[in-house]
Amino acid sequence: MRYRCDIHEEAEADIIEAASWYDDQRIGLGDEFLTEVQSAIENATENPLRFPVRRRSPEVRRVMTSRFP
Repeated sequence: MRYRCDIHEEAEADIIEAASWYDDQRIGLGDEFLTEVQSAIENATENPLRFPVRRRSPEVRRVMTSRFP
């Protein structure tokens, strides 16, 4: 069973801004960042219970990327 992942507009804007910043550091690094974020989102929707709860109501879990801080 896959779960739904809601990404707020502000979070999406932060992701795009971070990708742009990484591209400024090295061409292509922004795309690598976006791939890593997409992978983290897929992991979260496949098995959200393996990630720690950040807030109980409404429940929010924290998923970190493995390569980018």
